[in-house]
Parts: sequence; C-alpha cells; structure tokens
Amino acid sequence: MYRCEACNTVVPPRTQAQKVILETRPKVYRNVKKPAGKRRRDQPMDVESMSSSGTEIVHEAMLCGACAAKATQAQLAASLAPAAPVAEPEVAPVAVSAPAPAPEAPEATA
Repeated sequence: MYRCEACNTVVPPRTQAQKVILETRPKVYRNVKKPAGKRRRDQPMDVESMSSSGTEIVHEAMLCGACAAKATQAQLAASLAPAAPVAEPEVAPVAVSAPAPAPEAPEATA
C-alpha cells in the first residue's frame, strides 16, 4: 500500500508502484581509479581521461498505474511535439530620407 503522489489516493495492497522520472540533470562523474605509476607533484593530473558524464535523477514520483500511464503519454507527446517556432520581434520600419543638400558657399570676389 502506498499513496499516489499525483492523485493522492491510497493504492490497494500488492499493487506494484510505478516510478516516473520527472526531472533529470547532466552530471560529470569523476572516476575513483588513479592513474598507474608515480607522478611528480608539480605535474597536473589528466582529469579529462578520468571522468565520465551521464544524467542524474532530480525528481521522481511514485504513481498509481492510471497516473503513470497519463504521465508517460504526456512525456511522450512532449518529446514528439515539434518545438514551437520562435517569433522574431517586429522591427518598425525606419524612414530613410535623402541627404540634405550642402549649403552653397558664397563666391569669392576679387
């Protein structure tokens, strides 16, 4: 027996809980294995070869069968739905006027 976190109902005994992952985040794991051989203290350790990356669960929910099916369908629909096009901001047209004529210099008289 457990309580569904979505609909807050008590599920009957011997009903298997459905755990649904709601949020994940990227994570870089550093390997515990140290490089073979000795190294001098002033030499930097090659961290790139000693790490791996993956994902980590941030939030998961224990749901009943009906809520888990709805959540799975919603996640599937969200992943298959095309991304909404980003509307470009409208730019007001700028009025371009002809350049003003240069003032004429008075003729020099000798």
